[in-house]
Amino acid sequence: MYRSRYAVQADTYAQLAAAAKTTAERDVLLSMEKSWRHFAESDRRINEVRTRNKAVFTRKPDPRLMIAAE
Repeated sequence: MYRSRYAVQADTYAQLAAAAKTTAERDVLLSMEKSWRHFAESDRRINEVRTRNKAVFTRKPDPRLMIAAE
């Protein structure tokens, strides 16, 4: 399954946060992970819309509408 670069980046920050030595360091890394998760979700939604639009715009036009337009 496709994973966006944003999801991969978020996973990297999650791993770094788990290995963090101080609370401050962990908090910063978890904040970064949250941001990247947000980007990943936005990217997923955009791709869904693009896929849906591609399906709509690649359909063949109705010949009855073509005649009516002329």
